[in-house]
Amino acid sequence: MPEKDTVFSTQTSYNGIFPFSEFYKFCFEWFKESEGFKLTEKKYSEKLVGDGKNVDIEWECVKNVSDYFREQIEIKFRIIGLTKVEIIDKSGMKIKTNNGGVKLTVKGTMIKDYK
Repeated sequence: MPEKDTVFSTQTSYNGIFPFSEFYKFCFEWFKESEGFKLTEKKYSEKLVGDGKNVDIEWECVKNVSDYFREQIEIKFRIIGLTKVEIIDKSGMKIKTNNGGVKLTVKGTMIKDYK
């Protein structure tokens, strides 16, 4: 049985305007392409609530560091009250984006002797 040590665990949150699809794409590409993790989406669910929707996403990212060590990162996104909005940028252009709350939880684990 491999030994697992939690290396870090943190969470952060944000409420306001943000482009959800760009945020999702940035996070996905960063873990998969920039950092070389194998990313598996364990959960993606949307639930309509009033005028908006709540979205729950869970990812598991793994990367072998050596023949003995493996890094594992578990990421949970909780998006609350996501709605479509239109804003005007500094140049006066209308931009379609989103408004809502995001809670991001990240847990990093080092797995020893994973084979």
